[in-house]
Amino acid sequence: VGVDKDFNLYMDSAWVKNRAIANICKISNEALQETGWSNDDIDLIVPHQTGNAILHGAIQELGLPVEKLYQEAQRDYGNVSGTTIPLSLSLLKHQGRLTPGMNIICPTAGVGGEYGAFTYVVPKERPKPKLNVKPLKDKTVLLLFADSALGVSVSELLLEMGANVLAHVNQENDWSSSLLQVSQTDSNIKVVVETLNSTERVDSFIQQFENHKFDYCINLFSAKESIYGILKDFDALQWSAVNEHVSRKMLRLITKTIIVLAHPVEFVNHKSANPLKLIFSGWHGLMGSMSGEAASKGIRVIWYTPGIYEKMTAYMDSGLKNACKDLAGQNHEAPLEAIAERLVKSLYLIKVAQTSDTYQGPLVQRKELFKFRKNSVEQ
Repeated sequence: VGVDKDFNLYMDSAWVKNRAIANICKISNEALQETGWSNDDIDLIVPHQTGNAILHGAIQELGLPVEKLYQEAQRDYGNVSGTTIPLSLSLLKHQGRLTPGMNIICPTAGVGGEYGAFTYVVPKERPKPKLNVKPLKDKTVLLLFADSALGVSVSELLLEMGANVLAHVNQENDWSSSLLQVSQTDSNIKVVVETLNSTERVDSFIQQFENHKFDYCINLFSAKESIYGILKDFDALQWSAVNEHVSRKMLRLITKTIIVLAHPVEFVNHKSANPLKLIFSGWHGLMGSMSGEAASKGIRVIWYTPGIYEKMTAYMDSGLKNACKDLAGQNHEAPLEAIAERLVKSLYLIKVAQTSDTYQGPLVQRKELFKFRKNSVEQ
């Protein structure tokens, strides 16, 4: 492998193959000798990304059965370079194929001549210690449109993490009653009832906090099941005006992170989607344009598109619901606690597991990942 006098890249594939086989065999035998294992002690071979011609040749020369060679990461995800071994071990765990005491050898070889190997014994499962860590201790969170199942779940999690919560309730219902009950026993949450159905009502609501600053804000408008009663474009435009006005006002009140819970309906084509698509596509555009001003003030803005969750879509058109699940790669509705945890972590962590980020300027466009977890239970 190299560059000729005319600066052309070249590779002698047969030489690379033979060298890689020799190196894998050499280093694997050294690793086995150092560990004190024989070939019979090996339960599984989890290699670094490389082709069958090299791997199968090396396995044959080592005298190991090809059935012990794990290549599903390469087969299902292609060339993932240096992450092949950790990805393979993660897949094996999700597949329930790692058992305590299992002996694994992981050989590696690169096209540039690098090589290595290590052995690994799968440890016994250990319960995770419960740490009394409160990452949001003494932080203030404004929770907009909290009168939903998700609003209650997020509020409870915020309180567990030490936050002071101001929960806005847009209409009285069972969920708002639950929040009021929580507020009667926990002084760290305050519930404010204000029907935000016009820009004037938004101004009245915001005026209560003109001299107050919040660290964080989560807008949970899309978690309200009443949104599925928005069937006309006129009503959609009215709610668009409300949400956009609220969002602009938030820049005066928030100092760290603003999260808008979006909706997958924005990205699906379905006859029942149009009024809601009108709300979320316009709102998305506004948050993108606002994010620059927010960034100049040190505020991070996240447009968070979730999957489909329990207790959030009872009134959603079944065809639209299935279209959204197909878009997200879901087989069934996921538990509500999972999105609550990911939303709350998004307030203070740059990256959150089981989500994927793209960027529209400074705007973080965060989507939940379900397709990647095809071998695990959706959560």
